[in-house]
Amino acid sequence: MSNSCEKDAAEPAVSLTTGRVVRIESTIDDAGNNPRPRWEVDVTPLFFAGLNGVAYQEIKTFNLLDTVTLLDTVTYKVGSTIQFNYQLVPQAQHTPWRTLYEYDNTAMQIAWGDRLPELTLTNVQLAKRQ
Repeated sequence: MSNSCEKDAAEPAVSLTTGRVVRIESTIDDAGNNPRPRWEVDVTPLFFAGLNGVAYQEIKTFNLLDTVTLLDTVTYKVGSTIQFNYQLVPQAQHTPWRTLYEYDNTAMQIAWGDRLPELTLTNVQLAKRQ
């Protein structure tokens, strides 16, 4: 696995997509440093292919771009509904950060967190409450 955060360009979503934040976990790099949050977002009714081509309605993302700060887990907390544009990250280029549990309980090549498809999110905003 590479520690590269460079992502190939993917076709972005044209209109805003809505999702609900279902989990935020702290992850670390291969050296056990540089903690960063990983958001898991329910994007129902959309489906994205994850590990071994299995279709998931939850995705993972390590960035909520265009926000005040990338580490803003107070504004973008569990239960928040967000709107965003996205790009799918190819499986081979997934961000290698994992939780401590994942490091302790999975093989390096088969990280538990890698089962979900990864998206890069842009134009992230809280959805207006109805």
